[in-house]
Amino acid sequence: MKKINMVLAPIVDASIEELCSTLFPECLKIADLGCSSGPNTLLVVSDIIAIIQNTFRKLNLPPPSLQAFLNDLPRNDFNTVFRSLPGFYNKLDEEHENKSGPCFIAAMPGMS
Repeated sequence: MKKINMVLAPIVDASIEELCSTLFPECLKIADLGCSSGPNTLLVVSDIIAIIQNTFRKLNLPPPSLQAFLNDLPRNDFNTVFRSLPGFYNKLDEEHENKSGPCFIAAMPGMS
């Protein structure tokens, strides 16, 4: 998972910077259409949030609110995902020194 994120990070970074340089969005939405229910579930979302925060800081813009949508097969253990959210939010606050915009997470099963 980390290797994939390392390959995709520059592409996501360039895309977000281009978007934010022209549109100045107040809210950004993230969709993970193949999340898991293990420890890597929020890894992609966390990496994208870090890129967003760095881009907004670099452009001297106020942090946007964020909405993350997690989707996977119905047999995914979404209870585990939701139980991991308090730790995710704590880590987000620590890493971004409580200077992040609000972040909302929704998870829903897809079709089997």
